[in-house]
Amino acid sequence: MKTEMDKVAAFIATAVWADGVVEEAERTAVGEIADALGFDEKAFNEAVDKHGEQVKDLDDEQLKQYLVEAAVDVDEEDAETLLECAMQVVICDGVLAADEAGDLLRMADALGVDTERLLLMFADLVKSEPELEVEL
Repeated sequence: MKTEMDKVAAFIATAVWADGVVEEAERTAVGEIADALGFDEKAFNEAVDKHGEQVKDLDDEQLKQYLVEAAVDVDEEDAETLLECAMQVVICDGVLAADEAGDLLRMADALGVDTERLLLMFADLVKSEPELEVEL
């Protein structure tokens, strides 16, 4: 991944806080993402925690602006990978809720990933996770 760790952490923190609760499964997923992307796990967790403190109380408009600012300097080739990582964090508890989907839409928009592509990514995700519960 060419994108700086801190930029990645901003999006992953948004995914962690998408349902308003930080669970152990999300912590585990963050560590796995750090490893998969070649980041130092401790430093990445600290960066995610730092960004989590910034995003956890933002309303939708504030979060949208935060993500737009965080997306500056995200390498275009990394955008979909970053979004896939965020999706994995969101579903690691086995549930995809409407507020989480909304945050993923805001992330996709900030990263320049079009809605059609995001829908296909969602479809692939749901297909690969047959036990996933979707809360409307």
